[in-house]
Amino acid sequence: LCFYLTKNHAFMDGNKRTAALTAISFLNENGWELLYPFDEKKGTNALAIIVDDCAASKVSKDQLMDWFDAHKVKIK
Repeated sequence: LCFYLTKNHAFMDGNKRTAALTAISFLNENGWELLYPFDEKKGTNALAIIVDDCAASKVSKDQLMDWFDAHKVKIK
């Protein structure tokens, strides 16, 4: 979902933000929480970095899925 929203450019502006928030909402609705660190060197968080990399075609759909799998935890 995040990959296709990022790559499809459905909106004039905010595609990456929409993709990231949709992914977070989808995971939350299905009992998962997304945990991602803040990157001090880049001055942003890891979710923003991976979504930016997706938009720039630096990561594949499979790499993005692996990143989400590595950063999600089951909500108790």
